[in-house]
Amino acid sequence: MNQQQDCGATPAAASPFRPDIQGLRAIAVLIVVLYHAGLVAGGYIGVDVFFVLSGFLMGGLLLREAQETGRVRLWAFFSRRARRLLPALAVTTTVTVLLAAVIGPFGEVLISTTSTARATSAFFANLRIFSLSSNYFAGTAERNALLHTWSLSVEEQFYFGLPLLLLVLCAVLFRRRAALTAWFLSVMTVIASCSLILNYVMVNRQWRVHGIWQPQQFAFFNPFTRIWEFAAGVLLAAWAAQRSRAEGNAQVVPPVAVRQLLAAAALVALITATFVYGKDTAFPGIAAILPVAATVILLNFGRDLLPLRRLLEWQPAVRVGDLSYGWYLWHWPLIVFARYRWGENRLAFCLAALVALVVAAVSHRFVEEPFRRNKRITGVWAAVLIVTCVIVPSSVARQVAHSNESRWRQNLRAYSMGPHPDLPAGEPTVAANGGRLQVHFTPTGPRAASAPRVVIVGDSHARGVTKAFGDRFAPQGFELELLYRNGCNFLSGPSADPAACATWQASTLNKLLAHPPNAVVLAGYVGGRLSGRKHGYTSWFFIFDENGRRAQTSAEAFGLYERGLRNVVEALNRVGTQVILMSSVPDYSTSPFGKTSLLAVLRDRVRPTNAHQSLGAARADTAELLATERRVAATTEHLIVVDPIPLLCTTDCSQWVDGELVYLDTDHVTYAGAMRLADGLLPILQGLRR
Repeated sequence: MNQQQDCGATPAAASPFRPDIQGLRAIAVLIVVLYHAGLVAGGYIGVDVFFVLSGFLMGGLLLREAQETGRVRLWAFFSRRARRLLPALAVTTTVTVLLAAVIGPFGEVLISTTSTARATSAFFANLRIFSLSSNYFAGTAERNALLHTWSLSVEEQFYFGLPLLLLVLCAVLFRRRAALTAWFLSVMTVIASCSLILNYVMVNRQWRVHGIWQPQQFAFFNPFTRIWEFAAGVLLAAWAAQRSRAEGNAQVVPPVAVRQLLAAAALVALITATFVYGKDTAFPGIAAILPVAATVILLNFGRDLLPLRRLLEWQPAVRVGDLSYGWYLWHWPLIVFARYRWGENRLAFCLAALVALVVAAVSHRFVEEPFRRNKRITGVWAAVLIVTCVIVPSSVARQVAHSNESRWRQNLRAYSMGPHPDLPAGEPTVAANGGRLQVHFTPTGPRAASAPRVVIVGDSHARGVTKAFGDRFAPQGFELELLYRNGCNFLSGPSADPAACATWQASTLNKLLAHPPNAVVLAGYVGGRLSGRKHGYTSWFFIFDENGRRAQTSAEAFGLYERGLRNVVEALNRVGTQVILMSSVPDYSTSPFGKTSLLAVLRDRVRPTNAHQSLGAARADTAELLATERRVAATTEHLIVVDPIPLLCTTDCSQWVDGELVYLDTDHVTYAGAMRLADGLLPILQGLRR
């Protein structure tokens, strides 16, 4: 995925160039591309193949330099890396951000892409992507045109540490250079073992480090749980170097038949994992051992199996290996852009991948090779190159992000704040409260002095309906207050995110119990967090128990939700508060603004589209959720469940109703949609006065 073999031979190689390694690169990138095109389920293991190959080449390069000179020239190493990697990466990142602004939807998707672009330029995209979505396989993440750059960041993070380790060993062993390889082998073995153990306990045992509640996803992006994969290649190079230096060239080499059998088994294992692994595989975990071990075997014994050697050294395969870095860089953005235009269309994805190969060839000829071969880019000029390749894409991404965010806020305000956003009903006051927002609507009219107090509690859905609810309820003599936190359903015990929601849930419940309102309206997005399907994509279950364990099945997710909801209702019932639950609105796989680019917005050409689903499909999607909520209502007091479907749907469900746009995105309603929900709640609230 990164450098070609421009660094010289590995210690094990008799020639400075091994075409079979380029053939392995071709296999790795092809596996990844097929996966992203939707043709294989486990093609993400191609990245693990790249990690091993990169460790083998870079580890061999650094170790040989340390053996021959007794030192490691850090700046020379980083200069070579910069010439090889940064120009192509900077061009891809910059062009991708600009194309995303022209082709892709503005708003949250473009926010994700521009944020990743800035992180990519500084080589911490893996951590940024985790903070944005946490899940590489989530549908929202798959719309990020720079999602794939996480692996480049992991790789560079490893290569900031490896030369430093060798530098320290050179300093410690400056009088015992002959022992360097043995010491390096020992230290790398310890580091690799610790990394593999950490990988295992986080993924397969769900062990959490402090503040991280999604250990498997964190392990996927974490450089410390990936070190062992690079180290496998490094150890192979170091072992080969140690073996070549053995006195009398004494070597223990398996018989040819054994080596051929191992190579054949490794190839079969790699192909099998590509088709058998999938989104549900606990990965990296122990599952990653198979592709890593297979790659190590193919590196060491692949040339002993004649048919395989001919395949790996076949000129077209070598040529694809030469283009592998560029193809890896370009294929994913073009597939994402195809997804923006044609949806989940595999043919479009395949055509996009082929176009990316052509673009990669152009990039290789006019960007990668000129910089890689320019030996004059050293010292100050290397520093200039690095700074330029960081600043240019970062600056472009920052400018696009600024325009996108300001226009997105304007769009939100226009569609969610009603016809007079600056003149809301009543006298609202807004106050920050520890990162959360409190909004009060003071009632108007002759009965304001005896106004029932109504508190809306929930996530961004609760905030999104508050303006319309205030405009509808305040003139009727209700005092309205909002307590919300993004991404958090109001439960007690279980939560949508233990790190972000648990403390807020507890403090909010205590606040309500200390000063009980007449009614609490619960509003939030629930269905997609419990069903394993969100916006038409397969998703994780976004609900955890009190110990921070994620639900593993939909049945378990609904069970946790039922318990958390029951705990809230029973607690509020004890202080005499009526609870009204607005069940989740139907969600859609596309947004009304999903085909509106930032360029179109800047040119004042916003044209919200429409999506439909049948009434039966909407009912089927929400049936289990409504059944769960009504079961709680039937077994507790003072809980009323409101079904939003009759309020938002007619003969079918649509994002436009009677000429009004009622959806802001895939699941949030506009001001007009919130007014329809308010009309359904008003008779219930008026019943509180009787």
